[in-house]
Amino acid sequence: MQYFVPSQAIVHSDYNPLNLQHNLGILILPHLIPPFLVNPIQLPPPFLQPSPMFRYYGFGITDYVDMNSVPNTLKHGFTSEIPIQNCSSIFGGQLITENSWCAQQFTSGLCHGDQGGPLVHFFENYLIAVASFWMVPCHGGYPDVFVRIEPYIGWINNITMSDN
Repeated sequence: MQYFVPSQAIVHSDYNPLNLQHNLGILILPHLIPPFLVNPIQLPPPFLQPSPMFRYYGFGITDYVDMNSVPNTLKHGFTSEIPIQNCSSIFGGQLITENSWCAQQFTSGLCHGDQGGPLVHFFENYLIAVASFWMVPCHGGYPDVFVRIEPYIGWINNITMSDN
């Protein structure tokens, strides 16, 4: 595994650590990564085909009891979207907004270290959302919450197309 150290970290200017709204950031690398080392992901198009399943990725701990269970390789799982109303009834309207994307798994899910990891359309290589938060204990049957990418495409393009 190779590591790349960013030259700059840009946090969304409206990020609120109290309610995790606009929980997005972009890491700027000092140089391009050779294409044979990465598989670039695409931002979602305006009209994307629905998917019954999504993939998520992360380096989060794999055992909530053992906080040292950090994997050496990128892990992934599969999940399905649940209605935003179901998620809001658990977490409340302060944490869940129209920019939230919620999923629920009963045997796997997000855990410490997965924040910022991608949620990808199952059939196409589109970034749908990024991991934001979950309930403790991990994998406890509560929804995982992601930040939807679509509302932030303009912000992402402004940063990635500029000379940062």
